[in-house]
Amino acid sequence: MLLALLVVNSVYARIIFLFYVAGDNDLAGAAQGDWEELKSGYESFVSSTSVVVKALVDEGYHPFRGILDGTKEVVEGIDQINTGDPDEFLKFLEWGLKDVRDSDRVVLVIWNHGTGWITEPGNRVAGKVVNFSVSSIIGNNGSDGVDSFNAIRAIAYDFSSRDSLSLEEIKDVFRKIRKKYGIKIDVFGMDACYMGMIEVFYQFRNYTKWQVASELPELSVGWDYYEIMEKLGELVSLKGDRVRPSDIAKTFVDVHLSDNNFENNYYYNDVSLVAVNSSKLVTFRNKLEDFAKLLLENVDVVKKIVEEFKHNRDNPLYLPDSELAVDLKRLLDIAGQKFVGRKEIDSVKEAMKKLFYGGWKGTIFNGFGGLSITLPSGDFDEGEVPYKELDFANVQGKLSSWAKLVYFLKGDKGFTFRNMLEE
Repeated sequence: MLLALLVVNSVYARIIFLFYVAGDNDLAGAAQGDWEELKSGYESFVSSTSVVVKALVDEGYHPFRGILDGTKEVVEGIDQINTGDPDEFLKFLEWGLKDVRDSDRVVLVIWNHGTGWITEPGNRVAGKVVNFSVSSIIGNNGSDGVDSFNAIRAIAYDFSSRDSLSLEEIKDVFRKIRKKYGIKIDVFGMDACYMGMIEVFYQFRNYTKWQVASELPELSVGWDYYEIMEKLGELVSLKGDRVRPSDIAKTFVDVHLSDNNFENNYYYNDVSLVAVNSSKLVTFRNKLEDFAKLLLENVDVVKKIVEEFKHNRDNPLYLPDSELAVDLKRLLDIAGQKFVGRKEIDSVKEAMKKLFYGGWKGTIFNGFGGLSITLPSGDFDEGEVPYKELDFANVQGKLSSWAKLVYFLKGDKGFTFRNMLEE
């Protein structure tokens, strides 16, 4: 795993860039490669900007901490750690933020495997996976298929420790950071597959200003950190202390969706990344609630949509390899054809324009917008951490309308046609 902190000094302010790459798994080589890529990008703009990079790199064999400070580079080996342990995650953030100032821009990126709030990558099921097979991710490079660990709504899998960071663990660490330092994370990036879900972004709304993630599976090489470092250097040189969190978040998106990046990638020949404004998430969720009520009132139509598109690869609605998560823009477009003139649909579309920057680029998933949401095509295993425990699934202490829709489509016996519309 690679965890790095970049501090970019301008005349009056800095950008503190924390980069957390969990490489103690089948991505070890890519983790080391991105550290080298980051260093190379650092060198491309350090001459015009004062930059400090602090890194924690754990690729499973020789973990180390590194510091890049102008022309100085310091690397020191450390003992093995469990990067899926929230205490280790907190220690890193405290180490990186020990001299943070009110004027600083704090950027954090977690790099590794990810599955949104959904856990098992192979089956796309939610919650806790008992007997989570390492070989289900890394094939024959894993153990004999017996080796396993439990993962709960996870990102950043640490195979040696059989652990990972759940959404709730990350949220709890953010809560502690805000209490200790009085700050929000200016930009929180998740360089991992399937993290671009509204349920994920909503979980961190109170502790971040902007969030960046993809709803698509990503290649093991992750984002282009050479280009990101170079563009951030140009941004700081141009704007100095006037750099806003939105400027930084949009830089990630612009690099990822660039023609050069697209030509060298991507899964299914498509690429996706969005930068979400966390301050808009509550208003957006409220608009989604009205849309969900419309769907609940017309569940027969919704069920027909699900049946029509759950296996449709020529005109997709569901994300690749998933029968549980759909692209929200695509769903709204389909619903707009079924419910012509309904203001609930138009209101969500308008709110989306204010919520995020970026989207989708490619040829296979035409019409996708870059933000996904749970819409199960049938029953799925929630494990020990059900959907209803997500922040997104609760409104003022009650189950949200969208959560009711999820459970109805799941086939939960407690959500019949009669009672699912009840408050």
